[in-house]
Amino acid sequence: MECTVNGIGERAGNAALEEVVMALNVRADQLPFTTGIKTAEIYRSSQLLSEIIGFGVQPNKAIVGRNAFATRREYTSTGSLIIRSVTRL
Repeated sequence: MECTVNGIGERAGNAALEEVVMALNVRADQLPFTTGIKTAEIYRSSQLLSEIIGFGVQPNKAIVGRNAFATRREYTSTGSLIIRSVTRL
């Protein structure tokens, strides 16, 4: 499989390394493949590549983006209000 890191790779359309590795890791019960990649190093490697090429990662990029795991209560509250108002119609 050919992959990219931070969207940088051989050609367009390749899978994101961090997403493939984490999918294989999290769903090992369904996907019986191993990579040998140390998942604890993925973020650090992404940051190093960003520094080298001088181009940052999108904040909402899965796994390595600044906001990848950010949550906000406001979103959940707003979503609940919208869903309740729609279901009452």
